[in-house]
Amino acid sequence: MDSITEILNGEMACVVQMMRLVNFCNVLITVFLAQHVTSPTRGTSLLDLVMTTEPELLDEVIDFGCFSNSDHRMLGWKLNLDYDSNNRGTRVKYNYKRMDKEAILYELSVIDWHSIFEGSVGDCWEAFKQKMLELQRRFVPKTNKNGGRVKKIWMSHRAIKLVKKKHRVYRRYSDSHPAVVRISKKAKAEIVRSKRKFDQIT
Repeated sequence: MDSITEILNGEMACVVQMMRLVNFCNVLITVFLAQHVTSPTRGTSLLDLVMTTEPELLDEVIDFGCFSNSDHRMLGWKLNLDYDSNNRGTRVKYNYKRMDKEAILYELSVIDWHSIFEGSVGDCWEAFKQKMLELQRRFVPKTNKNGGRVKKIWMSHRAIKLVKKKHRVYRRYSDSHPAVVRISKKAKAEIVRSKRKFDQIT
């Protein structure tokens, strides 16, 4: 009887772990984060994650070894901040607001994770990442955005925020809506203030 109980407890523990994994996958698929740590960070376990919104944002994760008498490994990373001012053409981005979330969640629910998660931690992560990228390609539409837009030099940070808010409110309501009128006045006043302040210091 004790052996049966132990087996059932073990099965329940596996189910709980799988549910946690599915929940974690749901979060990642919702925000499309890229995870860059592929080697253990404490003993044989991968406990520390470094995530970015774009896979190309981070070039390399560096393992500095353990700190003092700690058994946790220290990590460092190199960010890719290169920017070519002469190459500011059209770039393709994913429009996550229009992704087919139901289809993605369904695909995640029918995947045999046991068969995928085999080998080392790095192998498991690579297999998981490829699945996520595949779902991204299949169910997230692409949008073309012009990468050459540069803010006017005289615009303050507050002016930019108000202009963006005005555009959001305008898309939601009509021209004559009180909310549009209020935010338009605020944005216009801040733009005038920014121009005047810039003229004073130049």
